[in-house]
Amino acid sequence: MRAPSLDVLVVGAGPPGIATALALHARGLRVVIAERRVRGTRGTPGETLPGRVRSALDALGIADVLDDWSCTPIRSHRARWGPALRERHLAHDPDGHAWQVDRDGFDELLRLRAVERGIDVRLGMRCTSVVPETGGWRIALDQERGRSSLRAAFVVDATGRSAFVARRLGARHERCDRTVAVIAGILGPAAARCGSTLVEVCPDGWWYAAALPSDDIAVNFVTDAALVPVGASARTGALFDQLCNAPLIERYLAGCGSPAWLRVVSAAPAVTSPVAGAGWLATGDASSVHDPLAFSGVTKALEQGLSSAAAIAAWFGGDPLALDRYRAAAEDDFAAHLQARRACYAAAGLSRFPFWRQRAASSAPSLARTSAPWWPMTITGPHRAVPDPAHDAPAAASAAHVPA
Repeated sequence: MRAPSLDVLVVGAGPPGIATALALHARGLRVVIAERRVRGTRGTPGETLPGRVRSALDALGIADVLDDWSCTPIRSHRARWGPALRERHLAHDPDGHAWQVDRDGFDELLRLRAVERGIDVRLGMRCTSVVPETGGWRIALDQERGRSSLRAAFVVDATGRSAFVARRLGARHERCDRTVAVIAGILGPAAARCGSTLVEVCPDGWWYAAALPSDDIAVNFVTDAALVPVGASARTGALFDQLCNAPLIERYLAGCGSPAWLRVVSAAPAVTSPVAGAGWLATGDASSVHDPLAFSGVTKALEQGLSSAAAIAAWFGGDPLALDRYRAAAEDDFAAHLQARRACYAAAGLSRFPFWRQRAASSAPSLARTSAPWWPMTITGPHRAVPDPAHDAPAAASAAHVPA
């Protein structure tokens, strides 16, 4: 049997796949990335990244991507998570200010950096099968011009929530509940809102709004799937009906246009089990998905890409326990996330409503471990209560940990 033509095939060219490939390439391994999408087809309007994202990008040697127009600074977070509106300024945060990024633009920058480093990035190639063979794997890839295959000693699942490779290899990808996000791109202008984000709770879920680099606004309403009607027009109507329960968000959107588009996506925490096996592992959302309230999607993906590469390099170096340690660390991280999520949803003080009561009590499908800090719910720096004209809550309200 011929030796594999490459060391590692990474399936998926999002942040976790690019991070894994960059770190492996820096270690001298032969890496190919296969991505089913082509440029600009992700369809995600934007994402907020905490300041610590710079450390992950620095470790990959690509922190300069934050200088692009598609990345704008976020210097304060405002949240009404409970009785009081609170604000956190990030000028003196140890990790620096946060960032609002255009996801299509940001992901394209990461892919360009990978290509510049000499990594073979193949777009428009969909993985259809992963078959074990002596010395590694044979992976079938479909594209417009037909089917091809590659042989690799190791395969990385960076396919996101679908966890396509892991599930093909016998893993299970389970959601904790039926949380969804109704995402809308609202036509601007957004100039007066730049540099800050807003979170607000209501009986049926919670809202998040932020200005995008494109001068439009991204609005997310996180709720239960049972509360979202079928049909685009019905969903748009339901979204705006919910605004009566979120006066801060309603005022934030004053003067803006209509939604340019609207869609519903899963926002439930989810976990893949097992997350690694002989000659393969899952990373990013293919490994586990965090609640969107953690604001950790891209940052978690980059950080886990680095840890994935370290585990793979150790495996190539003959360490028989490298993948076991990676798996245990991933399980610990997800369990800690769920414990912090329960505490955060309970802290909103809305347990009399089913959405909040269910999530304050929900648990992982099969994991239960220890707690760890969770950004931004457990930020230890100072928070400032600010006047909330929509709710006559006293400025001296409880200083419990809230989204900041």
